Amino acid sequence: MVDPRTTRWLHYPFPRPDAQLRLVCLPHAGGGTAVFRNWAAELPPELELVAVRLPGRESRLAEPAHQDWAALLAELHAELVGHVEPPYALFGHSFGAMLSYELALLGGPDGVAPRRLVLAGCAAPGLPRPTPPLAGLPAEELVSGLRRYGALPDEVVNSQSLLGLLLPMVRADLALAESWSARPARPVAVPLTVLSGLADPIAPAAQCQQWQQLALAGFEHHPMPGNHFFLHEQRAAVLALLAAGLAEHGAGRGR
Repeated sequence: MVDPRTTRWLHYPFPRPDAQLRLVCLPHAGGGTAVFRNWAAELPPELELVAVRLPGRESRLAEPAHQDWAALLAELHAELVGHVEPPYALFGHSFGAMLSYELALLGGPDGVAPRRLVLAGCAAPGLPRPTPPLAGLPAEELVSGLRRYGALPDEVVNSQSLLGLLLPMVRADLALAESWSARPARPVAVPLTVLSGLADPIAPAAQCQQWQQLALAGFEHHPMPGNHFFLHEQRAAVLALLAAGLAEHGAGRGR
């Protein structure tokens, strides 16, 4: 049964309307709500996971993916303000971490900031990219690049129809992600937790550590074994960190 709070943008895979804290999760480039489906039931009962579904994927496949930071943030922020009940925290992986950071700067419902900002696989803004851009490559080279970083499963690579549907959306996400470092690096007045993969070529742990320079309200960095998609291999450890880090911020439902 679909949760009545569900919108085009927001999905509640394991509804807990009486939870003490909402955890709004934003996926990597090309990702959808399915990335977080298994997380929702594994979090402690005081946390409710809210998965963000961006245009161009899953039930929004017919909608063009955004190609402009300002437009995407305006729509996504309006959705957060209008439909997510505080208190809440933000979690994002890679491109989703960039979005989460930008949303934290804008504030949430009634101007309320998130209780915590958790960023995974994302170097601090303003740093040089350690890997070459992919968004503008021809299709074959783009697929090869995505496979090199573990971003495309074999069932997608082996299906021309799936690739034809997914590549435009992935390109759009990557184009935004690859232009993000040119946006202003602004301090964030929210407790900040950063997770990084020790073998991640896209967001090296040393570059992830640089978020500390922008953290005005506390900073934690947790390097973990794995590459850019270490979240899958280290799921139990990631969920344990989330549960422990958010528990102290979930008490009470006050705004």
